[in-house]
Amino acid sequence: DHKDYNSVINAVNINYTSRFIINSIFLRAFKKNITLVDISSGAHKQGSSTWGIYCSTKAANVVLHQSIAKENENCRVLNYSPGIMKTKMQDEIADSSIKSPTKEFLGKIIALGRAVPIQDSVNELLRVLEEDKFN
Repeated sequence: DHKDYNSVINAVNINYTSRFIINSIFLRAFKKNITLVDISSGAHKQGSSTWGIYCSTKAANVVLHQSIAKENENCRVLNYSPGIMKTKMQDEIADSSIKSPTKEFLGKIIALGRAVPIQDSVNELLRVLEEDKFN
């Protein structure tokens, strides 16, 4: 709820500020040949009704990691969007009383069995890292 400012602050702190702080600590601790992997979300690509905070913090993370890569010559960044997966977060969305086109879309993907199996997404991430062809 955009009128509950404490929930907005909490969401921004969880989804963005915490990553900013952790990356800052990591970059100070390790100086050479750093690879950061940001587990992102397709939600960063566009806004959505009832998902504005989530989508905007995901977009902010993508820009943060792009900036980190440009500001630190010894650092490479992979923004990895694993796809729609059946997770606890998806269960919470399905159980919520909020109605939105995004919720309906996600529910259909999962109901049709088109969600990416978690292990498949992990295997794809490992493949990308092993190929070592990202910036």
